[in-house]
Amino acid sequence: MLDEFLKINIWMFFLVLARVGTAISMLPGFAAVYVSVRVRLILALGFAFILTPAVAQYLPPMPKSSVLLVLIFAGEVLIGVFMATIARTVFFALQAA
Repeated sequence: MLDEFLKINIWMFFLVLARVGTAISMLPGFAAVYVSVRVRLILALGFAFILTPAVAQYLPPMPKSSVLLVLIFAGEVLIGVFMATIARTVFFALQAA
């Protein structure tokens, strides 16, 4: 029982980390050369740790096949890239204005 509980919690944490980590690594200000990769990683881990209990009810269940696992993670990474791209576009548009 504890083993399954830990698997589910780790699944949810890594799912949130995939989206948040991708977004933080590409956001303006955080993606600059002078921001260390360790700092970005610590921020992503912290945000994922805080957000996981809040969004746990909305996350999909752990898939049975590895193909679905890869597809779900790829989708989360793409959503993170999309969110960061939108933020960068807005930031650069405000900077140009």
